[in-house]
Amino acid sequence: MPDSTKQANLVVDDLPLNRRAAERIAEDALLEFIGTTPTLARVRETKESFTFDLEVAFPRVITDETGEPQKTRFLRIGNVGEIQVDRFSARVIQRPRYFDVQQAIRDKLGFISQTVEKALVKVAADEFSALPFPLHLHTPFVDVLCWLLTKDRLSLEEVAEAPEEPAQKLISALEPLSKVGLIDIEANTVVPGPILIGLEQRYRDDTPTQLAKALAHFFREGYNFLDSIRQVLGPHLALSGILYEKAVEMDKLVPLSWGEIEKGFSRSYAADKRLKLPRYLVQLASIGVARREVKAGVTTWSGIPAVFQELQGDAVLEPVGQLFV
Repeated sequence: MPDSTKQANLVVDDLPLNRRAAERIAEDALLEFIGTTPTLARVRETKESFTFDLEVAFPRVITDETGEPQKTRFLRIGNVGEIQVDRFSARVIQRPRYFDVQQAIRDKLGFISQTVEKALVKVAADEFSALPFPLHLHTPFVDVLCWLLTKDRLSLEEVAEAPEEPAQKLISALEPLSKVGLIDIEANTVVPGPILIGLEQRYRDDTPTQLAKALAHFFREGYNFLDSIRQVLGPHLALSGILYEKAVEMDKLVPLSWGEIEKGFSRSYAADKRLKLPRYLVQLASIGVARREVKAGVTTWSGIPAVFQELQGDAVLEPVGQLFV
């Protein structure tokens, strides 16, 4: 977005601008139109202009068990836009809108949350598959797997006869399940894939275990289908993501208060789901993904050391690890 009218409140003595004069104009435009969150970073110079990258780095203070600061880490959001200053007119000829900068920050924070959830569902696949079975009843993924485990094949013509919304949801589950080898589609019929067949053979006459192992395989191998996995794990994945994202950010497990957890959870779920937060946390503790501590009458929740250790060592998390310094 060019600023074709008045420029920074400066007196420009000489044109074309030198780098320092251009930097002062860019700094003034930054404060006036965008704010103090980004800072000027790398500059690129041509015969016509100076272009300054805008970067964001958020400080994160790491404390000890008593709350005393130990060290500071920075979350590098990275480049969120640029300001371009014309050397001959001293005008800002290109800058991002405030909204664009804020959106770039939200996008990067969203990338961090998604990556942590992907890595978490991969390393804790067995634990998540042990969530109480009724929690999965509303998901088409479990519907498909249960159908094949009990009836061996599912006709797509039969699916088409169902009401439109549930039929579409079920059909949308087929591709992710097929990609990880749990199902095959032959002549308009869904049949068990090689992985599901193997689980049926290994855990004969134990359908609940077959289903749990199939879900664990789906989580472990299909973590890139995050939206699909969220349909299965829902608030449990969101909650565990809050616990472990904070741990990744601080490079150690951090006990979170009820207020901190509720604040993070409210970004994704409405009030009716928040009323069930205690139940979700207890269920995460029961499968070994979260733990509760009470010290001096204060209750906090955090991740599990063994899960966090696996999370830190998983290649999926590497791009996020590089953002913290």
